[in-house]
Amino acid sequence: MTEDEEVIGNDAAAELVGVKVNTWRPYVKRGQAPQPHRREVRGGHALPVWWKSALLGWKRPGRGARTDLTEKPQPDQKTSSGTRPGE
Repeated sequence: MTEDEEVIGNDAAAELVGVKVNTWRPYVKRGQAPQPHRREVRGGHALPVWWKSALLGWKRPGRGARTDLTEKPQPDQKTSSGTRPGE
């Protein structure tokens, strides 16, 4: 991340990660979103801003998360004798 890289606020961050702003803001407040890069004063308020690249790999937490998009590890299959098939 460089100082030349674009920083974005709440609205753009929510759009980038694919949630509504009313969903994004509580994630930020609860610490479930990535930590903001800094706060900028806009309209008399210090609002969080993020490096755009810092949000690209972020995964939505909790209920409603798209868990079908990740591979789940397969359980280790063993026979009743406690060995793996073919051993």
